[in-house]
Amino acid sequence: MLDTHRNVRDKLHSALKDFKDINLESETARDTLIDRIITVVRNEPTDMKYWKLSTDDQKQNLVDGWNHYVEKLVAKGIQPD
Repeated sequence: MLDTHRNVRDKLHSALKDFKDINLESETARDTLIDRIITVVRNEPTDMKYWKLSTDDQKQNLVDGWNHYVEKLVAKGIQPD
């Protein structure tokens, strides 16, 4: 079933919840989980704008903070390297 209203991250979380009680020591269990993840990924658009890492927001905050710092330096007449 294709669920277009949730992002890939939500779908993977859902898949992992469905398999929360599996024995990862079992090759069959691991293969089944891997197959589910591959199915989720195959049904997603390939454009990277649809994919988001959990660290993306943190990275953006760092970039925004750095840009703000550089703008303050430039406003003071200091040219950062």
